[in-house]
Amino acid sequence: MTTNRLGSELREVQVSWSRLLPLLLIGAGCTPEDRTPTWAADPMWITPASDGAIYGFEKWQIYAEPWLEEPEKKHYLCAVVMEIEGTPITPDCEGCTDAWSITTRMSESDCDDKTTANPLFFQLTRLGLGTVDDAIEDEPPYEEALGSWAAYEGEIWESHGWAYPSIAAEGETPTTWEWNTQEPFDLIPAWSWPINSDTP
Repeated sequence: MTTNRLGSELREVQVSWSRLLPLLLIGAGCTPEDRTPTWAADPMWITPASDGAIYGFEKWQIYAEPWLEEPEKKHYLCAVVMEIEGTPITPDCEGCTDAWSITTRMSESDCDDKTTANPLFFQLTRLGLGTVDDAIEDEPPYEEALGSWAAYEGEIWESHGWAYPSIAAEGETPTTWEWNTQEPFDLIPAWSWPINSDTP
């Protein structure tokens, strides 16, 4: 599936993962004139579990068509939240030090049924942390941020964006920027996906 450039402005509308539940589904700003779901981006939050596993959430944020050229909150439409669990695997993505095989299940959605049923939201199969992809032109949210990598419906790794300890977004200085068994991480996408709400 072809990805499209995602402006760094997504970080201005991402949720605070420390207030992840309940629902995670509040948009902000004015209602766009064209409310056709057109673009999707998937920030994630992961936390260490036992034996090297991870647990977390992938929040597919859905936007109207003008958002790609005008990435403002008013173009936000709704969200599909997937619960994710990861089992450690050999980290064979670019420069990766950690990787997981992922299973997902629907947690919540405030989108219409057609949008919620889009197969894209169920396709995350692997997740990795490593070096930042050189193809990303946006400035990283933090110089120390790691790169996030993902595989969707297959074994091919794709650049996802950046990853960093969640406490950094809360204004605190992490003791380490590397993944460890103590701190949850935010994963911020550098790309968006075209979607079609008429997907059966």
